[in-house]
Formats: sequence, C-alpha cells, structure tokens
Amino acid sequence: AEYMGTLSECLFFFAREACAGGCMSLRGMLVGCTGLANRDIVGVTDAFVLLEVTGHDEKIRSSRKDDSLNPQWNEPFEFSGIRRPAEQRLLIKVYDHDRLQADEKVGFGVFPLHNLLRDEATQVSVELFETTHARVPTGCCKLWLTALGWGAERSDRPQSPRMAAVERALAMELAQGDGHVLRRQDIAELLLELGHEPTPSLLDAVMRVVDRDRDGRIDAAEQRRLQTYKLA
Repeated sequence: AEYMGTLSECLFFFAREACAGGCMSLRGMLVGCTGLANRDIVGVTDAFVLLEVTGHDEKIRSSRKDDSLNPQWNEPFEFSGIRRPAEQRLLIKVYDHDRLQADEKVGFGVFPLHNLLRDEATQVSVELFETTHARVPTGCCKLWLTALGWGAERSDRPQSPRMAAVERALAMELAQGDGHVLRRQDIAELLLELGHEPTPSLLDAVMRVVDRDRDGRIDAAEQRRLQTYKLA
C-alpha cells in the first residue's frame, strides 16, 4: 500500500521544519528481512544488519541470524539527537557474516525520514539492492519506525487554491507520463501561497531535500518520490 501526501502538504511540512531547525529521535523495531540473496558459497547467509542515519555518528548493529534468507529479529533500536531530520535518511545495510574473511554486503536500502508522521508508529518495507548504484534487487527489509517530537501530522492540511490547481495539473501530467517540472521560483511562489516567507535560506533548505539530483529543477520523478512512500 502507499500513503500519498499532497505536494502542498510536503512543501508545508518541509518549510515549517526548516524554519524551526528541527531535532528528533527515531525509535524503531527491526522486524526482519525476506528474500535475501545468498552470499555463502557453502551453506546459507548468516545475516546481520547495520543501521545508520545520515548526518549522525551513531551506528547500531543487530544480532546475527545464521543460515536464513528470511531472518527475523524483532529487535528495538533508537537514534536520538538527529539534526535537520527533513534532510536525513535511515541507511540499512545487510551483511553476511564470514568467519574466515571480511563480512560481505548482501544489500543496501534507504528510507527518507521526512516520510514519517509525528509520534505515529509506521511499518515500512524497504527494498534492498546490491549497491547504491547497481539496482540489482537483493531482498527486502521490514521495520517499524516512529519520529518522536518531529514530523508531519495527519491533522495538518494546508489549503491553497493555487496549490490545489497545481496538484490537479501534476496528477494529470504524471498519469500521462509527461515531464512536469517545478523550478526554484515556482517553489518560492507556492511557499508564499502556503504562508511561508520564501527567504533564500528557506528555499535552499527546501531545495536540498526535494531537488535530489541538484539540477535546480524538481521533475516528475522527484515530485513522486517526495510525495509517496510504501507502507508494509
């Protein structure tokens, strides 16, 4: 299933948190992985997971589950003091423990923290790939995640006639497969409609999050990634 937030909601929340700076704790439960690639020449993968948050020094390592391509952990974890959370991502790295040589990476997954709702536990399913660049699927990781004291709330619904018109046009163009592009000036005008003063620093903060390829434009793929995340 998917949760789809509107473009106005996403921009509103990003701008609100960018203005406030923002700091959060991330509480979670590592549930398990399914369909892991087997990295053992003899036997089956002995998996463990390394969790990190970008911009944060702490790393959390799970216990090891031997001889399973569908390991289950149900282990709690927590990261505290995460700064600029709208810009950060949870990194999920699954390894195969090797007793004789270096541990081998099984899969790599990413979950943007801006997709979480404030103080609401959300079950997510994150696809794992061979590397950050080679999009070869190597399994799936399931977690429960809660953003403590930060993030969007379901009751927040910023309203703007102009934003509603933009969202209708965006939905039509995405359905047709056309390239609907928003530029920095468009974002400034939309933020103003939502009640935020589009100062250069605020625009920089919002663009850092939404303009993933740093080309100064927010294309349809970036808008879709901004608005949607998968629920388990």
